[in-house]
Amino acid sequence: EDVDNGFYRLALPMEDVLTHEAVYTLSMLGILEALRGGVTLINDLYHYMDATAQAVADLAKLTFPRLKDIRISPIGSILSCHCGPGTTAIFFWGKDNCR
Repeated sequence: EDVDNGFYRLALPMEDVLTHEAVYTLSMLGILEALRGGVTLINDLYHYMDATAQAVADLAKLTFPRLKDIRISPIGSILSCHCGPGTTAIFFWGKDNCR
């Protein structure tokens, strides 16, 4: 629940102006803020999750230039039902994948 003049009253009207490009840019900023603060796990589910996934992939490529393979795909109904639709995850397989 939200209090009068709280977050939802402010944020929900802004959803109408979100675009794919805006979510990508805002996701890049949020990810960079998390990394700068030492955060190693973020949970973000919102509109245009493919834009957030692409932001994660693009930053991973910049951070790990020898990264061999990045795949963006749905994680399936089992994880989605526990985490929420549109959940984005990034996984690394093997110690040599990004060194």
